[in-house]
Amino acid sequence: MLTNFFGKSKPINYIVLLVLILTYFLFSFLGVFSTQNIDFDFVLKQSGLFALLLIYCFMFGFILSKNKLTLGNSYGFLALVSLFGFFPVIYQHTETLFFNIVLLIFFRRVVSLRTSKSFFEKLFDSGFWLSILFIIEPFSLIFCVLIYLSVSLFQKTNYQTLLIPVVGFITPLIIYFTYCFWYDVLDDFYRLFDWYSSLSLDVYSTNKYVIPLIFVGVFSLLALIIKTPKVFLISGSYRKYWIMITITLLLSIVYIILKNEKNGSELLITFFPVSIMIANWIESIQRKLIKEIIIFLFLLLPTILFIV
Repeated sequence: MLTNFFGKSKPINYIVLLVLILTYFLFSFLGVFSTQNIDFDFVLKQSGLFALLLIYCFMFGFILSKNKLTLGNSYGFLALVSLFGFFPVIYQHTETLFFNIVLLIFFRRVVSLRTSKSFFEKLFDSGFWLSILFIIEPFSLIFCVLIYLSVSLFQKTNYQTLLIPVVGFITPLIIYFTYCFWYDVLDDFYRLFDWYSSLSLDVYSTNKYVIPLIFVGVFSLLALIIKTPKVFLISGSYRKYWIMITITLLLSIVYIILKNEKNGSELLITFFPVSIMIANWIESIQRKLIKEIIIFLFLLLPTILFIV
């Protein structure tokens, strides 16, 4: 039953999953409400946060459908919704959602490098959006690997493909430097190059993270181990996409380790690659009963953990 429902990509599927996201959000809202005074500013802030959440989900769905990263099903969106249930701390940090929306825009430009249409413009845009990410969070610079990886996989590498992203990257930095210089806050600009990292992961040792991380980690590893050999037997863009998704996940993990101020919400950066990996793995499972059990777990377990 669940396989038949989520194995299709229809509006009703996404409506159901959006309702589930809204349910998680309302539970989170009630939890925050119990510790804070309710007023207009609070409601406005929560409404803005939910709007960002919807924008993130729209961007996620757009990238999946535009590039056919999942094959005509809603497993990817199901995995994403489950991750929101596993890690409700995401609902409490507006800046994290905003950063990840910008990151999805960057991913979109990087993936679009697969085609030669307006290639140099997209290459410039990739560097431009990477610079925006760098200004927001300096450690996001590690995602520059994805630009040159995409070029090497889908296009030919030459001096233009090497330099154009650099020009795109420098452009926002010049504007930001000018702003900091004009308002005499150059320390903010210099702080972008202060790359000290504590490498502490203590926040993830608490009970509310251990079980979800084990569950998601095991299923992500299974998806990677089982699906990768099958992918490499296939020629064409699908194999190249899988390489990019895998590298994206690895870079996301490195980013989380390097980030100094960890509160759990930074895990959102892994939702994009993890959801795609799990979705493609579920889609490839032949036995319907196993697929039903896995989908059931992804619906039930985050809901239980969220409420508890």
